Amino acid sequence: WGAGDVAAAAAALRRLDKGPEPDAGYPQFWEARAALTAALWASNAKPAAEAEWVSFCRPVKANPPATPSNGVRAAVNRAAQMQFDGYGALMDKRCEDFTSGTPLPCNDAGIPGSAGSSAPCAIFTPEEARSRLWPPEAVDALAEFLKEGPEYVLRASEMAR
Repeated sequence: WGAGDVAAAAAALRRLDKGPEPDAGYPQFWEARAALTAALWASNAKPAAEAEWVSFCRPVKANPPATPSNGVRAAVNRAAQMQFDGYGALMDKRCEDFTSGTPLPCNDAGIPGSAGSSAPCAIFTPEEARSRLWPPEAVDALAEFLKEGPEYVLRASEMAR
C-alpha cells in the first residue's frame, strides 16, 4: 500500500501465513484477510475479493455450553465455576457466564466488537480499519468494497432492514 502498488500489496497479503486452522478450516489473522479483500478490490480483482470476503464471513464455532451434558465434565465445570466465584472478588466483573452469572475474565467473552455476530468479517468496518492504523488508501478500498461490494454483503444489508 505504502509504495502505491495495490496489486503488489494483494500479492504480499496472499503469501502471508494466516496462522493455524484450529477449527476445521477457519484461518486466523482476520485483519490480514480483511486487508487482502480491500487490496484485491482496489486492484480490480473483484471476484477474488468477493470470494475472500465470503469465506471470511463464515461464522466461527459457538462457544461450548456453560454446563456440559456429560456428568463428569459437568462436575468439573461446577468446581471450576466455584473457583472462579472465589476469584471473582479480585477480577474485573464486566464479563460473566450468561447461564450461571459466574464472573469470567473478559478475554473469554467471544468476538469483541462484533455486536454478537459470529462472523469475523463483522468487525472490519472503515472506522475499525482506521483505528487499526491502516493506510488511508486501504481504508478507502475497504469502504468502497463494503459500499459497492459483493452480493453477500448486499444481501446481508438488505436482510438487516
